[in-house]
Amino acid sequence: GVGVGGGGGGVGGGEFSRGARALNLSLLNAEQPGQILSIVGDKLDKLNAVNVSTALSMLGKMSSRKDFSPPDLTADAAFQGLLRRARDLASAGRDARDLARHGRFPARNLANTVHAVARLHDAGRLGGRGAADPDPDPAVQETWSVLELAVTQAAREMNSQEVANTMYAFEKIERAPGAETLAALELAVARVAAEMKPQELAITVCAYSKLQTAPRPGDDDTWAALERAVVRVAREMKPQEVSNTVYAFGKLERAPVPE
Repeated sequence: GVGVGGGGGGVGGGEFSRGARALNLSLLNAEQPGQILSIVGDKLDKLNAVNVSTALSMLGKMSSRKDFSPPDLTADAAFQGLLRRARDLASAGRDARDLARHGRFPARNLANTVHAVARLHDAGRLGGRGAADPDPDPAVQETWSVLELAVTQAAREMNSQEVANTMYAFEKIERAPGAETLAALELAVARVAAEMKPQELAITVCAYSKLQTAPRPGDDDTWAALERAVVRVAREMKPQEVSNTVYAFGKLERAPVPE
């Protein structure tokens, strides 16, 4: 699977300037990875959070192509610049100077960004794959660490699709979130579970099982919210979503409520 909705940068809100909007449309209209990287290389300092999210999301959508070039994005200077820009934007807001210089990374675009990075990782476009790789690209590792910290701060603003895609991202990057991030995501899951669609719910429960991390002991609110959501949407689930959800409950050794 590729998460919910496949990600995407969107066009932003009122602070989205005409230049940034035009840049975003250029990224959305790109047909090859090389075109995206060329735009990034030319306009790197102009990229805002929406542009970064769109560039990474478009690369993620193309990542399964056999003719994807360069096959290892980490060897490309423009892509390294894109990762650096993502780190700058994701860390903005920690102090007033950062916020004034870079602006804010909206929760929607942050969720799309982590989803895209995880998708590129899963497709093998970021050099070595997984924690077992002896030489993971340090820029990718640093970028993920910064994005994770930003998720901790933004999770409270994420909607159900964004929460599901973020959980999916941690599953695909093969790296469990740290305790603080996990706590923030659990609060977000409990908050949005009542709004989750079948696919979003199945993805979230599956992510818990594959990361081998159930909601923390004593945190019954999150798991109870997920169980209520399963009862609510079970009739609408596709066979694969039912199978994945049942498998996840079993792997986590959590028996569903009788309902």
